[in-house]
Parts: sequence; structure tokens; C-alpha cells
Amino acid sequence: MWLPALSVLAFSYLLGSFPTAYIAGKVMLGKDIRLLGDGNMGAQNAFHTLGPRAGIIVGIVDLLKGASSILLAKCAGASLPVVLLSGTFAVIGHNWPVFLQFRGGRGEATTIGVLSVLVTGPLAIAGLVSLVVLEKTKNVTLASIPLFVLLPVLD
Repeated sequence: MWLPALSVLAFSYLLGSFPTAYIAGKVMLGKDIRLLGDGNMGAQNAFHTLGPRAGIIVGIVDLLKGASSILLAKCAGASLPVVLLSGTFAVIGHNWPVFLQFRGGRGEATTIGVLSVLVTGPLAIAGLVSLVVLEKTKNVTLASIPLFVLLPVLD
């Protein structure tokens, strides 16, 4: 079944807009996570303010938002440009969600979800390097650097 390109892109944006960390903050603490920690609505802030388990769950769901947008577009028979744009729209939705006055996260986990479907092998290699950096530094931001720097070289 083919869906028109605009429908795929609109759905990808809405999927990306699903406010995972916001919902987790409301369920766990009854608070808006954007008012806690670093004020970001993402997995890293959820990890620090809601705990490791919540942060990991938020990260996985955010990653799945990106991966699902690509898989949906492919299943819909979309052209390559629409497939790529669907991932972009999922990240835009995460960063600027319509449901929360366009104030969301940084989109890192959602971007990794998009890339996990598009460039699986190179992402796995770069991801291993990033995991080593994360283990040594305990800093997610520093661990992200090798992921995104190595990826173009490995592809």
C-alpha cells in the first residue's frame, strides 16, 4: 500500500513529537521534565532526573521513533528522498513537538534510530567506539562525538 509522501512525512513528524520523557516525568514525579535537570526533554535528562531505568526506556522509545519513521516510509513504498525526509521529520518532531509548544529534546536518540536503519553496519562500529568512550568518561556528550565523527568515514 502506498501512502502519499505528505502523509508519510506528517506521520513521521507526529511520531517524533510523541513526548516520551515528558510523559515519564509526569508519570513518575508528576512534573514537567523540562523544568528539571538540564531542562531538556530527552533520554539524558530523564536518566539523570528520573533514574537509569527511566532514562534507558526513554532512550529506547526515542530511538524507536526514528527507526519506525524510516521503516514506515519504506513499507509505504516511498522514494528514497521521502524515506530520508521521514527520518528528518521524526527528529524535527522530537526537537519541536507540536504537543508541547514546540519545545522538545536535542534529537540524538531519534537520530541514532534513523541511522540504525539507514546505515546499520557503520553505526554499529561507531557505536562500539562511543560505548568505550562512555564507559571511560561517563559523559554522554563526549561519547556522542566519535559516533557522529566516525560515521561518515565508515560509510
